[in-house]
Amino acid sequence: MPLLSIITINRNNAGGLVVTAESIAKLGFRDFEWLVIDGNSSDNSMEVALQYHPDTLVSEPDAGRYDAMNKGTALARGRHVIFMNSGDAFHDPDCLDFLPDTRPDARLIHANAIIEENSLRFTFISRIDSLWSFVRHNPFCHQALIYRRNELQAIGCYDLSYRVSADFDLTYRYVKAYGCCRRQEFIAVFSAGGFGRQNQLYSLLERLRTLYRSGPWFVFACALLSTPYVLSKFLLISILELLGGLTIYRRLRTLVHRLTGKKDPVAITGNKVRVLGVNISPSRTNETGVISFVNPYSVIQVARSKLSAAELEHITFYSDGFALCCFVGWRTGINIVRLSFDFTSLAGEILADADRQCKRLAVVGATPESNRRFAIFLSKNFPGIDCVYLRNGYFTSVEQQLSVAREVAAVSPDIVLIGLGAGLQEQFGLQIIAAGASSVIYTCGGFIDQTANAGRNYYPLWVDHWNLRWLYRIVREPRRLLLRYALDYPRFALLYLRYGALRP
Repeated sequence: MPLLSIITINRNNAGGLVVTAESIAKLGFRDFEWLVIDGNSSDNSMEVALQYHPDTLVSEPDAGRYDAMNKGTALARGRHVIFMNSGDAFHDPDCLDFLPDTRPDARLIHANAIIEENSLRFTFISRIDSLWSFVRHNPFCHQALIYRRNELQAIGCYDLSYRVSADFDLTYRYVKAYGCCRRQEFIAVFSAGGFGRQNQLYSLLERLRTLYRSGPWFVFACALLSTPYVLSKFLLISILELLGGLTIYRRLRTLVHRLTGKKDPVAITGNKVRVLGVNISPSRTNETGVISFVNPYSVIQVARSKLSAAELEHITFYSDGFALCCFVGWRTGINIVRLSFDFTSLAGEILADADRQCKRLAVVGATPESNRRFAIFLSKNFPGIDCVYLRNGYFTSVEQQLSVAREVAAVSPDIVLIGLGAGLQEQFGLQIIAAGASSVIYTCGGFIDQTANAGRNYYPLWVDHWNLRWLYRIVREPRRLLLRYALDYPRFALLYLRYGALRP
């Protein structure tokens, strides 16, 4: 018996079925069966469904979506059931990973969802705390509800006498009979403007009918008394939509959700934290390939660079900056260790190891004069390092950049240091790998210039101890860094609060 049955109903929505099927195919959690209940579609939905090989496929006329859902429930074999209908999608590949560890007595599991509208994404936070949660609004997203199949069948599934709000009726009866279990995960992504949204007054009447039929009477009485409030809310939403203010309201609500600790667990993938589409390792890992270090400024540059999502996956990113560690740690609850390529962190250890093992080093970055002084510093302090390639970080064309990448690969260095701009240096590191190098490649930002000018002691010990490197750098390099800290760091905060783990 599978742990979960995923039921997808569909009628003449082949494109939506592809979206749903793709999200199911990407799930890391695999202890499930997938049932497609088709309403005798006349488009190519059946061909699409067959391409994705559902465990159960039924195509026949039905009495509407709730009838189709009941058919799926009757055919399901899983311990739990979730309805992910055509066009809906799972939030991310890891969103169901918690399910095997769920308590055996957990009946209804309710979690959060993302609303998509006009290419924008807004949070929907589940608010089922008790029966009182159903009084003034619909407190759940049905795509983010996971029912226990036995109990679902025991209470009679969906009542087909409801035209719009059978999901409200079912969930209310289920919570009243068995209770519920809250999860902080974001499980589903769905589009706004569904059937219930288009029939809000009818939906309200059906909800009142549910509370009247199912009781208790005082819950119904409170819902009836709050009807003017609900109607005024409908009116306000309609006015905001006409005036274009609904999007602003939803953005503000999403921002409040993020600020008040409604964490987005998609930001946590394996042992990494995703920030604006960039996977950051919270602590040091085995270093191979390209290793880069990002702060609030550079993570924006990387996220908006020409690097593809697949290329980003081949780069190990560390958090280079106290502000980024604190901000991301606050949002995800994960302790992020600051790691950077300078002498307050990894540079001394890496160069000392290269010195002991007489490794070959290639350096690309900074100006010719800084390179010259950096080479002198290396020869005095790390004489065992064989500096086999040294070049400034300025390219006149993409072709020259590719040519230099091939030159670096040709000299077979063990370590490569790249001091270019954020986004470009990561791209250049991948180009060196693509040219055949087996080197460990570190991006190092301004490290070459800093070391050429101040050696090991660019940062005084007290500055490093009190995490005041940012302030010290502003004092030393005000023209370059003052605007960055004043404008780009707040910009990062706003982008992260809006997009979270997603790439802007």
